[in-house]
Amino acid sequence: MRILVNRVKFVKKLNNHFCSVHVKLAKSLSSGSNNDFIKYLPFPNKYSMFCSPVTPDEIIRILYKLPNNKAPGGDGINSKVLKVIGSSIATPLAHIFDLSFTSGEVPELLKVAIVIPIYKKGERNQPGNYRPISLLGVFDKIMEKLMYKQLSDFLENNKILYEYQFGFRKNYSTSQHVMEVVDSIYQQQQQPFNGRLSRTTWVGRYQKKHSPAHTHPGQRTSFITFLHLQRSMASSLFSLRA
Repeated sequence: MRILVNRVKFVKKLNNHFCSVHVKLAKSLSSGSNNDFIKYLPFPNKYSMFCSPVTPDEIIRILYKLPNNKAPGGDGINSKVLKVIGSSIATPLAHIFDLSFTSGEVPELLKVAIVIPIYKKGERNQPGNYRPISLLGVFDKIMEKLMYKQLSDFLENNKILYEYQFGFRKNYSTSQHVMEVVDSIYQQQQQPFNGRLSRTTWVGRYQKKHSPAHTHPGQRTSFITFLHLQRSMASSLFSLRA
């Protein structure tokens, strides 16, 4: 009984630690000016983003691309089970996701993540020595992929993304960024060196020009706010949850 009580306390301790990490990180960062991001923004985009209706075919395509060997979320339902009944649930899911996109609200159960602590090193009774792994439900993954596609298409079609944003974009890679830097350095070396601008200074200016401190923050939609800023989490260890 004593061991069980100690385990319950430790799971709660882990959960409190993981929930407080972002608060401690925010306090350690400098606040800066509220208008710092303005100088990195282009002219406002004249187009508004509207979510197109979700179709059952989209849901089925996303569902069948999900791997079968991933652990389920808090509902205990994995993708392998849903693939068997995919054609039967695709239409009602499309209706539910459409309601979520148009209303800007996300069902509470889709915002719950089960956090599995993975031991790294050091003393095992210290929460800071564990790395959290979040397990999301399949329905949440499908909804996020649907919103990602709509948001990504809007940004790409209206050329809103930063020109030198190579990472996390379709048909782009960070290796292209390296090639861009190397090519620019090579071109700079072909020009006569006048002694006023060292190679190191030029690289520093390149980084400042091509790597702004802020990306385009824009105005968050209520859907994204509901989904990512109001999540819940439960730590799970020894078959216990807190």
